[in-house]
Amino acid sequence: MKKKFIWLIVSCLMVAALVLASCAPAVVEEKKATVVTKEAEKKAEKVEEVVKKVGPQYGGIITGYYARPPVGFDPHDGGTCQGYSRETADSLLHVDWYIDRDLFPLNEAMGYYSEENEASWVGGVAESWERPDDTTLIFHIRKGVYWQSEPPLMGREFVAEDAALYFKGLLDAPKLVGTPLERNVDSVEATGKYTVVFKMKQPWVSDLKYIGLYYHTAAILAPDLWETYGDVRDWRVHRGTGLGPWILEDFVADSYANFIRNPTYWEKDPDGNQLPYADGYRILIIPEMATQVAAIRTGAIDFGSGSASLPSDLKVSMESTNPGIQYAAAPDGGVFTIWPNQSIEPFGDVRVRQALSMGLNRQEINDTLFDGTATTFSWPARHTWPAPVFTPLEELPENIRELYEYHPEKAKQLLVEAGYPNGFEFPIEYWAAGAYGVMTEAMEMIKAYWKENLNVDISLVHTSDWGVHITKTMAAEYPCMATGHQQEGALGCAGKMHRTGCRYPMGRISDSKLDDLLGQAEQEMDATKRNEILAELYLHMAEQMHGISMPTMTNYAFWQPWVKGFNGEVTSLAYTYIWIDQELKKEMTGR
Repeated sequence: MKKKFIWLIVSCLMVAALVLASCAPAVVEEKKATVVTKEAEKKAEKVEEVVKKVGPQYGGIITGYYARPPVGFDPHDGGTCQGYSRETADSLLHVDWYIDRDLFPLNEAMGYYSEENEASWVGGVAESWERPDDTTLIFHIRKGVYWQSEPPLMGREFVAEDAALYFKGLLDAPKLVGTPLERNVDSVEATGKYTVVFKMKQPWVSDLKYIGLYYHTAAILAPDLWETYGDVRDWRVHRGTGLGPWILEDFVADSYANFIRNPTYWEKDPDGNQLPYADGYRILIIPEMATQVAAIRTGAIDFGSGSASLPSDLKVSMESTNPGIQYAAAPDGGVFTIWPNQSIEPFGDVRVRQALSMGLNRQEINDTLFDGTATTFSWPARHTWPAPVFTPLEELPENIRELYEYHPEKAKQLLVEAGYPNGFEFPIEYWAAGAYGVMTEAMEMIKAYWKENLNVDISLVHTSDWGVHITKTMAAEYPCMATGHQQEGALGCAGKMHRTGCRYPMGRISDSKLDDLLGQAEQEMDATKRNEILAELYLHMAEQMHGISMPTMTNYAFWQPWVKGFNGEVTSLAYTYIWIDQELKKEMTGR
């Protein structure tokens, strides 16, 4: 009873806060009216003055969470390096946090998913860039940017040679052979103290993205770290040695990571205020959905987006218990997909893969697990991508469309033609935690469909350790795996995961037509022509059933009423730009 009473008070305070807050937008709306009166202009000016006085505020600690811990801190390890480089390091380019969200939807502009978002990118530690021809990219390093204050850097200035040596190290790293960067970049040289030049082996439409922004490679670390320590996998090597807005102060695997504000960070907001605003932020590692929800409801977590978003079924219950909590809907970044290893039988036969697909009732999975809110067809091209790259299910050629519909009898016939009239057995490994906890239920439904319809019997192997799961995924050490893998963009997805011999060999695909079309698209600098090639590529991949996709759920970024300057952007960069109304937080939570 005591807890309910406390939350009743908190709820009332939240509602009161929202009612008070609703006054300001009403005045702003008057300013947008067709006829703007002098009185409305005066009110709008007064509101603007109040806003400038109120925020942003400095201080406080922002708390977020991840469902899985980082695997490593060395970018030479490629995809298995998922440390906190974006926060402690910095990149040549940034996504423009202040860009008009009506022009660039928050999840496109902030998620780095597209190769065509150059208009939403601005200078980071490079203040500008130029492309004199299709195979040359020149960055002009920002003057007055300094490394953090710990040895061996001791706060010295960041220069072009630092960037050149960092990227040379990536190009020479054995584990990065076959990655888009190694495959396309021919050389990188510092041609002056503040100028670094990249030469490509051929035209590469994704050069700016992978060199300037992509978090696995673009977050620059000091070459001094490798020279001094040799091995930079230990998180302590990164404490106080980066370029970024935050200093990694403390880290406990599977538990938490604490960051403090970098007092010498170079970036300021448009009003000249030093970034970041908060004194620090904390990431809690919470794989269990129930524990995540409890922490959100008690106000222990301030906001979540991306992999820390909430699934749609929890949004309704959260709204009823946390009045005032804010949401932004976004299609899940990871498409839940089953990846048969095509280098072994029976999965090398396209008819087997197609039969497995037609033996699944995706609409029933959607209705049962996601209340019908998921998108049934969103692979290999995402339904959020523009035409002609994405073709809606109803517009697909009939022979491809039926592969994603429920046709158990046709599926049985395909297995007979492939030589498996009595079905077969195989294991599927999968990882489930947080919003992806639903994968356990999904796998049970898939197991039942295949057994009943095709006499295909699967054994489910749950890999609870994320590090083990991602390592196996990287090496394709499985007969079949189910995973929700991040979609990075039309070219990034196909290039990293599906090309023959690629670094991230989901499904061990070997498809010469796929390789040819992908190569054409990567070198086609004209966006219209490139999208036509990609449309053909993805129709081919859909027919070949290189991955057996499930419905793509809708997730919700959320933030508490005291979190300001945030609108649900899917990026860890948010920590740099948001701030906490500490008085409101204390009033509502007592902390």
